[in-house]
Amino acid sequence: MNQKHRVLYVEMAHGMGGSVISLYQLVRGLDRSLYEPIVLFYWDNAYVERFRGLGVETIVWGGKRQAGSGATPLAAPLHVPRRLSRWQARWPLLGKVYHGVGLYARTLLETMPLAWRLRRLIRDRRIDLVHANDLVGCNREVIIAARLSGKPCICHIRAFEEYTSIDRFLIRFVDRFVFISQAIATSCTAQGADPTRGVVVYNALDTAEFRDLYDDGSVRHALGLSRDDLVVGIIGRLVRWKGQDTFLRAMAQVAGVVPQLHCLIIGEAAADSEGQAFRRELDTLTQTLGLADKVHFLGWRSDVPQLLSVMDILVHASLEPEPFGRVLIEGMAAGKPVVAVAAGACPEIIEDGVSGLLVPPGDANALAAAVRSLLQNPDRMHAMGMVARRQVELRFSIAEHVRQVEQLYRALAPSVS
Repeated sequence: MNQKHRVLYVEMAHGMGGSVISLYQLVRGLDRSLYEPIVLFYWDNAYVERFRGLGVETIVWGGKRQAGSGATPLAAPLHVPRRLSRWQARWPLLGKVYHGVGLYARTLLETMPLAWRLRRLIRDRRIDLVHANDLVGCNREVIIAARLSGKPCICHIRAFEEYTSIDRFLIRFVDRFVFISQAIATSCTAQGADPTRGVVVYNALDTAEFRDLYDDGSVRHALGLSRDDLVVGIIGRLVRWKGQDTFLRAMAQVAGVVPQLHCLIIGEAAADSEGQAFRRELDTLTQTLGLADKVHFLGWRSDVPQLLSVMDILVHASLEPEPFGRVLIEGMAAGKPVVAVAAGACPEIIEDGVSGLLVPPGDANALAAAVRSLLQNPDRMHAMGMVARRQVELRFSIAEHVRQVEQLYRALAPSVS
């Protein structure tokens, strides 16, 4: 009988982000006859009880990283006082020295004590393999602790990051990288990550949550939509780089030739001044473009699968490259064609002209033309949606995701004691 290997998963985020959801899906699908998962959260999270409901030992530390919605490197750049920022603008070398000293000071005073605490946990729980569930810069102490313990370490890279000098040193001690897209892999290897120690494993989705949904009219009625309305949606936080303003400009063009068009904007703005300013800008733009009776700002919603069921097309309009874009595969799983930007990981997920359409980032004219072409050709639109659903089932299922990660674990098995 095979010996069970104890895997420690380290999760930094305390918000309901994609990293936590992906980790839950992985742990839920793990072969428990071979692997015994232990999950460490740096602070409390809504998913903690879900992990415990799986019968998984789930540890929650307190700690000082209590702000924000995602993982934050301990050795983040120091706050720059106003007077120093003026000096830094005049003498850039001064800023580099200031941040460099801060980076090494925080590594010594914050990262190393955490590394020793993690080392004790690895020893006490007899951990065989350490799986850091985010960026190198967010998991410096995890990499160090695994190295001090003599245990293999995996870093699951879920976003673009720029390596510091410390990160470039630490990546030599990462046994395997899991990149959530080829775009992420290319970025990391260009900065020195060993490509022979990295593998692309796409995020996964429980397709059953989306596959069997259909619009019976109740959701449309609740939104004030009629059966004949054509619905195009965009899902994501209301931040400038997500491109909701580009979406609105494109939809104004589509509305000129498709009078039954309605648009759903799902997501909320941050509570800070920048977030609220962008929200007001979107309201003003909606009015200026004459879309007030066609655009529905729905805020954050927990019923995204149901909302997707009423859409004819899902749009992804980010101005900056997406590391993956979970919403893309959600729309595909719902059987909807996705019109997305040809940047980041989107071209890896969307097969242009087959499961969706790709357009240049920030190009409202191209986005409008793509959406209009599908709305005016319903047969093509529905055929694309069916292909998209099939591709998600084949390429982005939880079973396939777990299979690839377990394959990686087996490759490390000779070094697991």
